[in-house]
Amino acid sequence: MLGIGVDLVYLPRISKLIAKYKGSSTLNAICGKFMCAQEQAHMGQLLLSGDATRTVQYMAGVWAAKEAVYKALSCFVPSNALPPAQTVYSQLMHKHNVGKCPTLSTLESFPQLYPQHEQFYSKYILPSRMLLSISHDGDYLIAYTTVSKK
Repeated sequence: MLGIGVDLVYLPRISKLIAKYKGSSTLNAICGKFMCAQEQAHMGQLLLSGDATRTVQYMAGVWAAKEAVYKALSCFVPSNALPPAQTVYSQLMHKHNVGKCPTLSTLESFPQLYPQHEQFYSKYILPSRMLLSISHDGDYLIAYTTVSKK
């Protein structure tokens, strides 16, 4: 194992954030800071569905997953080689489900979009495997990530 990361989210905080900014460009801007395009599109669909619980859990799950990934990468990637957190959150990883299992996939466009981070990508991301577990109970959601060699 190369690194581990965990993040805990208080769901009422996310719920208040969504309620305050729903339907505004501010919510889109907030989501854009940590969601890739596919995640933002899914978030938009959830908002339109009116399912507040799933929307809150989704937004919190993406945030917690990205935060846990960054913490796991920080365990073994030197700080001068690690891209800015917002770049890692919104451009490196895509959280989605395979069946009912949360999964992290690397966005293949990352090296083309950020050639300055190509060495980081080839040295630390390509030879790695990232695993994600998410659980929620009551007012809390937790994400746990491990990074290991492929």
